[in-house]
Formats: sequence, structure tokens, C-alpha cells
Amino acid sequence: MELSKKLLNKIAYMSRIFLTERELVVFTPQLQTVLESVNLLKKIDTTDIKLRPKLKFADLREDTPQESQPTESLLKNAPKSEGSFIRIDCSTFAEE
Repeated sequence: MELSKKLLNKIAYMSRIFLTERELVVFTPQLQTVLESVNLLKKIDTTDIKLRPKLKFADLREDTPQESQPTESLLKNAPKSEGSFIRIDCSTFAEE
């Protein structure tokens, strides 16, 4: 299935996500790659694959409260901090 900007815009509209023209240009090939990967997975023969049994709550460990690490020890490895928070620059998430 070929994904066009028009189709992506329609999907975004129906999902109530409003994309800019730049986002459409960036996301269209990315979503196309995802769709191609899903189509490859659909072609795999899974008839002989046994399903793993689902875990039951009884199989899980008891969730017991524990002391967390002191804030100071967590912040000392952060590149930047502000008060008791780790500071992350927006450039960390910028597109290349």
C-alpha cells in the first residue's frame, strides 16, 4: 500500500491529529516504512508457532514498597538539572 501525504493527512484528521506540511513531509516516509514492515510480518508463516501461555497474577512477584534512591544521587549523573528535576534540552528530540 502506497502511503501518500493526502492519505496520511486524512488518517491524521480522523485521529484528530493536525499535522503541518513539514510534519506530513517527515512522517509520510516514516509511516510508509512501518507499513512495509507490517506487510513483511504478515507474510511470515506462523502456523507451527506455539503461543506462550499468558501470565497469571499469581505468577507475578509481590509488589513490595522499597526505598528509592536519594534524589541527589540520581541527579549527579544527569547532564543538567534544575532543582530536583533533570533538565532536558529540546534539541535532544529535534529531528536531524
